[in-house]
Amino acid sequence: SAPEHFDPHTLSDKINGKAELYFSAGFKSLDAQRFVLANDPALWFEIFIYDMGTARNAFSVFSMQRRGNVTAGGPTLFAYTTPNGQYLAHGRYYLEVVGAQPSQPLMAAAGDMAAAFVETIGADAAEVTEMALFPEQDRVDGSRSLVASDAFGITGFNQVFTAFYQINNTQVTAYVARQESEAEAEVLAETIRDFYLEFGGTLLEGPKGIAVIDILDTIEVVLFQGRYLIGVHEAPDRESALSLAGQIRYRLQEINDDES
Repeated sequence: SAPEHFDPHTLSDKINGKAELYFSAGFKSLDAQRFVLANDPALWFEIFIYDMGTARNAFSVFSMQRRGNVTAGGPTLFAYTTPNGQYLAHGRYYLEVVGAQPSQPLMAAAGDMAAAFVETIGADAAEVTEMALFPEQDRVDGSRSLVASDAFGITGFNQVFTAFYQINNTQVTAYVARQESEAEAEVLAETIRDFYLEFGGTLLEGPKGIAVIDILDTIEVVLFQGRYLIGVHEAPDRESALSLAGQIRYRLQEINDDES
């Protein structure tokens, strides 16, 4: 097909109903085009190239749009396939290659197209410190995400990196959010603490500078270090929540980025 180009004013013409998700993550533009297999005109796929402005924004929509029934893998670190598609984040771009139907030849061609795109764009030099802060032990594969806005239903809690952990047969969420300054991180930690207390949470005894909250029989842990907000959401007990938060804190100290 002829190539199509969409900007923030026209995106809804192409993906009506989903545009707001992209807008919230910094959408710049979308280029789309359909391709058909030369030896089988019934098989075609459409490529969607979203320019999200930054690598953080691209990873955000990649994680928020993650499908079910996926197989990890592809030409970038953050890539997966479904029976009829290839999805990835690379630099400031989020890419979807969606086939008309599940088909091995079609998916092979889609994979080639995705690889060619990555090669054309070149190396992804973007470094996202938060991604390296989540320890590997007990982390659920493919669970790292970036919530663009209002994480956990907290208004204004934006640009929050999260990861799932399986602890004592319970899925726990760890999160990290970098702020512009240490003062902003401290205010945000207090805001999140107060949010849970307002909704019935009870403040428990904890290490100095760390808020430990019991709410609805789960544990929330919130703290800040430098300009980073660190937290653990819906842990089964105080000890495991503090342990996970402590591991993230230690990794931040290792990276030595808390003042950068």
